[in-house]
Amino acid sequence: MAMEITNDYIGHALQSMEKSNAAAGTNKEMEQTAKECADSQAAKAQKTDWAVVYSSSLKSQSLADYARELAKLAPSVQVKVGRTFSSAKSGKTLTLDPGLLNKMQHDPKMAKDMKDMIKGVEFITKFVDGLYKSSGKTLVYRHSFIDADGKYRCISRVKDGRSYQMSVKLRQERQKNSQKLIAKSRDKALKSRKTQQKKTQAKRMAKTVGRRVDVKL
Repeated sequence: MAMEITNDYIGHALQSMEKSNAAAGTNKEMEQTAKECADSQAAKAQKTDWAVVYSSSLKSQSLADYARELAKLAPSVQVKVGRTFSSAKSGKTLTLDPGLLNKMQHDPKMAKDMKDMIKGVEFITKFVDGLYKSSGKTLVYRHSFIDADGKYRCISRVKDGRSYQMSVKLRQERQKNSQKLIAKSRDKALKSRKTQQKKTQAKRMAKTVGRRVDVKL
């Protein structure tokens, strides 16, 4: 059986081939896109896995251990973990808020800034201690605190040795002056009493003499 190949048949065949080629191209593009998506997801998964591992390794380190590491940056003060100043009546302390330590463990930039601040606390402590020593002052306590937002605060109590010695001398002088004033007041009161007694005796004697004169007359 013979098949007549006409122009219409040839055109239809060419259209079918073009559609097949286009479909093949589309499939290749879809495969390429799918491959890129898969690679991207794999990269994200790998990055996420690394972050999880890093975060887990940080969490395995307790806040107390982390604070002990930070304490090496400021050996002149006692580093503690807490939410406010130390209540000790003596000594030098630096209290770090636990929220701050958590942020530092997960934020490298904040960790760097806070470590620089802790080093600054060490510098200020030594500098101020030197000033106190040269001026005759004695530090009773100095307590520093860095809150969860990284804000630094400090309270202290200082005893001025020179002023204290001067106050002792002033108190002694005032005591001596008071004793002198008391002694003068006593002497004045005693003299006044003696003078009054003499006046009273003189009046009595005058009255007695007057009575005697009246009797003779």
